This record gives sequence, C-alpha cells and structure tokens, in this order.
Amino acid sequence: MNAVLNFGMTVCFAHIYYPDIIGKDEAYRVANWLYGCHPYHNYSFVAVVGATRPKQVFYGNNRADFSFIPGNVAPGLLFRKPDHFENYDDWPFLWGQNEGTIAGNTQYIIFGSALKAVIGGK
Repeated sequence: MNAVLNFGMTVCFAHIYYPDIIGKDEAYRVANWLYGCHPYHNYSFVAVVGATRPKQVFYGNNRADFSFIPGNVAPGLLFRKPDHFENYDDWPFLWGQNEGTIAGNTQYIIFGSALKAVIGGK
C-alpha cells in the first residue's frame, strides 16, 4: 500500500501545481483502489467511518481484540504460493496483512488532505 499511497500523494500534488499536465482522474484511481475497487475483494483497505465495507480487523496497538482504530490502512494484498491471497478479516494475526502502522496511516492522512484539495474542499 506504500507505493499506492506514494503515487496518490504525488499525483495529487502534481495536479495542484500542474493541473494542465496531470488530471484529477489519477488521484481518483488511487482513492478507488484504497476504498475497495481492486481485484481480490471489495473491502476498503482503510478503516474509515461511513465506508460501505471498511476493514474491520487490524492488529497494531489493539492486536488481541479483533477491532480497528479508525484511519488504519492495511498494507495491501499478500499473495502466497501457490494461489492463496492472504488478507483475512476473521484472523488478523498473520504478519503483514492487516497491520496498522504509523507510516501507512500518516501517508493516508497526507493523501486524504491532498485529495480533498484536488476535489475542491478547503
């Protein structure tokens, strides 16, 4: 998810400063990916209030209670051989698939603020 959020921040700021070169659609693609338009499942990778299907199980500071902290961002899909995606909502304790990290959450805050500016919010 790090690469997706970095791309999102880059295109948002690029659009803000160079709107004739970079359109809003790239920023919207990143938001679509984060909020559930990706190939494996239609859950949002972000634990956000108001999302249709937000991630509801993370680990981090709340590791043992099968809950989430609003704003947590899952690191994305992990693919394990031979053909098994690991991004379970019912068992969050496998390393890397449902962890909420400070770095990912910070990137999400920056991306969200930049996206709000792109959309036209203050």
